[in-house]
Amino acid sequence: MNKRRLEVAAGLPEGKMLDRAFEMGSRVGPKTFALFTRMALVAASLTVPFARPLSAQTSAQLRALSNQQVASGVEATTVPVSVPAGLAYDAVGNLYIAAMNDQVIRKVDLNGIITTVVGTGEQGFGGDGGAALSAQLDSPAGIAIDGSGNLYIADSHNHRIREVVNGVISTIAGTGTAGFSGDGAAATSAQLNLPTAVSVDASGNLYIADTNNQRIRKVVAGTITTVAGTGEQIYSGDGGPALLAGLDSPNGVAADTLVAGKFYIGDTHNQRVRQVDASGIISTLAGTGTKAFSGDGSSGVGAGLARPRGLAVDTSGRILIADSDNNRVRLLANGTIATIAGDGEQTFAGDTGLAIDAALDTPRTTAVSNSGLIALTDTNNQRVRGITLSGAIATLAGIAPSSTESLVLSGVTSTVYGSGSLTATFNYGSATATGTVTLLDGTTAAGTATFSSNTATFSLATLTAGQHTLTASYAGDTNNPAIVSGVYLVTVTPLAIVATANPVSILYGQPIPTLTGTLTGVLPADTANVTAVFATTATQGSQTGLYPITVSLTGSAAPNYSVSLVTGGQSGPDGVTIAPASSRTVLTTSNASPAYSVSTTLTATVTASTSGTATGTVQFLNGATVLGTSALNAGGVATLPVSTLPLGVNSVTAVYSGDTNLTTSTSASVTETVTPFALVATANPVSVLYGQPIPALTGTLTGVAQADAANVTAVFATTATQGARSGVYPITVTLTGSAAANYTVSLSGTPAVTIAAAGSRTVLASSNASIVFSTPITLTATVTSLTSGTPTGTVQFLNGTTVLGTVAVNAGGVATLVVSTLPIGVNALTAVYAGDTNFATSASTAIAETVGSSDFSFNLATGGNGTQTVTPGLSATFPFTVAPTLATFPQAVTFTVSGLPPGATYTLSPASIAAGAGSTAMTLTVQTSNLAGKLAPAPMPRRHGWPAVALGLLLLPFGTRRFRRLSRRFSRRGLMLVWMVFGLAAAGALSGCGAGGFFNQQQQSYNIVVTATSGSISHTASVTLTVQ
Repeated sequence: MNKRRLEVAAGLPEGKMLDRAFEMGSRVGPKTFALFTRMALVAASLTVPFARPLSAQTSAQLRALSNQQVASGVEATTVPVSVPAGLAYDAVGNLYIAAMNDQVIRKVDLNGIITTVVGTGEQGFGGDGGAALSAQLDSPAGIAIDGSGNLYIADSHNHRIREVVNGVISTIAGTGTAGFSGDGAAATSAQLNLPTAVSVDASGNLYIADTNNQRIRKVVAGTITTVAGTGEQIYSGDGGPALLAGLDSPNGVAADTLVAGKFYIGDTHNQRVRQVDASGIISTLAGTGTKAFSGDGSSGVGAGLARPRGLAVDTSGRILIADSDNNRVRLLANGTIATIAGDGEQTFAGDTGLAIDAALDTPRTTAVSNSGLIALTDTNNQRVRGITLSGAIATLAGIAPSSTESLVLSGVTSTVYGSGSLTATFNYGSATATGTVTLLDGTTAAGTATFSSNTATFSLATLTAGQHTLTASYAGDTNNPAIVSGVYLVTVTPLAIVATANPVSILYGQPIPTLTGTLTGVLPADTANVTAVFATTATQGSQTGLYPITVSLTGSAAPNYSVSLVTGGQSGPDGVTIAPASSRTVLTTSNASPAYSVSTTLTATVTASTSGTATGTVQFLNGATVLGTSALNAGGVATLPVSTLPLGVNSVTAVYSGDTNLTTSTSASVTETVTPFALVATANPVSVLYGQPIPALTGTLTGVAQADAANVTAVFATTATQGARSGVYPITVTLTGSAAANYTVSLSGTPAVTIAAAGSRTVLASSNASIVFSTPITLTATVTSLTSGTPTGTVQFLNGTTVLGTVAVNAGGVATLVVSTLPIGVNALTAVYAGDTNFATSASTAIAETVGSSDFSFNLATGGNGTQTVTPGLSATFPFTVAPTLATFPQAVTFTVSGLPPGATYTLSPASIAAGAGSTAMTLTVQTSNLAGKLAPAPMPRRHGWPAVALGLLLLPFGTRRFRRLSRRFSRRGLMLVWMVFGLAAAGALSGCGAGGFFNQQQQSYNIVVTATSGSISHTASVTLTVQ
């Protein structure tokens, strides 16, 4: 019955059974859900794909194949699958299985036929760039398939992610060394640590559960990054960036099918399933963090999980969870969780029944096809099981072994070609096997044997060299079922035989003759199929020496033999011997009459008496003196440039030293006649200033042989001396040294020593840099040489461009000029030396000469009050401004004050102004005297003085001793009354006086005069002070 029939029979629309099954399971609980599904299955008379009854013979074969390497191209339920760990469906519904312990990836097609698509079954690493079937894997744990059908493998113990495209395998992430590195760079340069799961999103981006690195990593366009996990093995981070979250041994990862960039994590040891949304924020979807089973029909975040591993997401975005240690598969939809497979019992049971009633053993991962079929790895049951759209479960791949019947091969595991045997032992209770049993080498019959007492012996003499995968196949008899033994591996090593080669001797350059010999030890049946081929690496162009002879075997039976070689009938290194041939050397020269030190090229040509080209070196000699040694080039020619032959007639020869292939030989002599060499000297011209010493004259000598460089010297000379006058003096050259006789010399050009006028320096100084107009100053110009000697001549003094005067320098180079006519202001003065025969002119640096006016202004400051009134004892302040006519005062300014009130004092701030100061604000403060001072200058009429006298007389008794004695007799109140009477009397007397100033005195005004003096100039300023 097909899937549509199952759904229709259950009364549900096509494609909706899983939706309804989950809905019922989550609403009414697993028991009611099971009852509902059972009713649907009974009504449909359910049959399950791939769950077929097996014949007795097939059952026996399957039991024999259990836990052995399995073949491809058979029904998936007839072969064992060792530790199925990873699953993936392709677009058409083919199921791929990562068989971890088989070290292969297998495919179950739509007809239930299983084939191997990746891996040889040998544990290791290898095969990148070649056929996937020839590659080695090491514990493949997870797989994924993208939209183009490319296969991705988490090759866990190789710490790599591998990709299979069109049958060719390659590594796309990981270096093979466990560790963590490489984020932001090429994924092939990054380190992974036990990757256990992979997932591909719709854009082809690859997600990796990097388990022992506690991270989820992502590969986009070949570049790897971490997208979740800090590397710390903890639980943390919900509600924040996934990159800051803690994970614990993530064994599952799945990309969302609806939202790009969203993915899910099986956070295994944190007992949770977590989500990372498209913005990178992590949260928990299922699991409390406590290892338990609970929560079906309610929110996933409140459910108990136990080591959740593999995840899968269907086209509607629902999440399948392999709840490994709960021995269940659970479905999370819209936040609600429910069990869809497994009753929690850790065993095997339930095929063809409801998935939720089946027993599972540590399911590791799940997968869901585009049509909604679910596959799960019932890992410890060594099976892959499927859940149909109707909720039924069946085995899709894998078998369980049986121990009731066995056929076992035993014997040698390694033998030499042409020998060895194996024994097949049959065991089926007390039964005795009869008839023959066939030895299969793969699928090819390798021999038969007859059972005797349940054993049969096979000869291995016909097995070729190499490793053989052998099984024994027994067809059974009337009492015994058919059975196939487990795989038995036998390695056949080649049979050792001996070849004898005949040695050969020739001269260098001769052709190599055909090599011959004999072969012994070949089995009679193979004599026509094995031939010895003798060879050597020596060729006609080979160097002299001994070249071993080697032997190889050809023919159809050759791979079954290994051959060793003896030569000349004796074991040893005899082979092809190549001896040296004779040589001939011819010497020529490029110039038979060179000048001394001029290079001449000697050429020696060496040829062989047979064939080939000479190698090695040629030594060139002048008599017995070695001129040099040169190597022969590829044409057998050696050259030597020679420039050291002495003057006269030289006899030159060339001696070939020979090489491995040719003997030595000497050329006939060649005559070389050497003449003196003409040199050219170049003198360096010299320019000095008058008075300077003449430096050592230098130059270059061109053409001296390198060997004579220390023995030939050019000596340059001139008639010029330090005391010579300026002018041009020629330079001459001569040769000295032990090798000077080998050369003649001439001077290039007309070099000379030139003596030029020396430079001078003029310094100007003034006796006073700041003066008052018409004050005389002395200007001094000092002229010195920049070399040696004393300048002579005159110095012109200038104010700007105005000539002040011209003065001759004295014997010490000094000229002075007295000037008193400089105008008011700042003058720029310079001195110019006119030069003489030996010294050039020079001008001094300008100096500033400031000529000022001595006049200034002295006034009451603007806004100041020139008339002020104070009472006695108080002070008044008057501001003034003192300003020079020019910018500064040429001389200090001092002040005097007159006209002060009697007894008054004054203060000036500042008390004086220094020369060189500018406009200055000054204050005058006048401090008036006390009352006596006030009354003295303005006496009033005598009649007005008596009240004060009266008051004094009234108060006088209070200070006498008698008054103090009298006061003791009166009370304090009486004394106070007496004092008040006297006070009122005095006050009346005072108030009775007429109007006026303080104490009825008249006020007095004073004209105060301040005089400012600078040099011979004085100015005054007046203010008025009235004292009341």
